[in-house]
Amino acid sequence: MPAYLAYLTERLRSAGGHLAIEQVATLDPTTHGVPVIVNCTGIGAHALVPDPGVYPVRGHHVVTTNPGLTDFLEADTGDSTDLIAIYPHREHVILGGTTERAVWNRRAEPDTAERILARCIAVEPRLAEAEVLDHRIGLRPHSTPHPP
Repeated sequence: MPAYLAYLTERLRSAGGHLAIEQVATLDPTTHGVPVIVNCTGIGAHALVPDPGVYPVRGHHVVTTNPGLTDFLEADTGDSTDLIAIYPHREHVILGGTTERAVWNRRAEPDTAERILARCIAVEPRLAEAEVLDHRIGLRPHSTPHPP
C-alpha cells in the first residue's frame, strides 16, 4: 500500500493537484477556498457528516520478519471473524488477521496477535521462526443501508 499511495500522490501532483491532509469540520469546499474536496474520511464520516450508520470493521494484522516467503496467501475462512492471510514483502510479512464489526478499539491485543500467528504458522511453518516487528490495527468504514 505505501508504494501505491506514493504513486497516486505523484499522479495527483503531476496533474496540478495539491495534497493536504488536515482535519476539517465541514466538507463544503468554499469554506476551505478550494474548488473540490476529495472525501477520504473513512471511519471519520461517522462524526464529520455525521452519519451514525457508519461503523468500523476492525482489522488486526501482525508484522513479522520474512523467513524467505515470496507467495501471497489468503485462505477462505467463511463467515469467521478470524482470517488467514500471509502477505510477504521484501524484509517483512504481514499476517492477518481479524474482521471485527463495530469494534472501535485501535490497540494491539496480545491474545488476538497470538491467535493470528498460530493460524498462519499452521499454514506456513517457516513463520514459527519469524520475529514480531509490529502490529497494524485499522478501522475500515462500513455502513448500514439507509432506507429509501
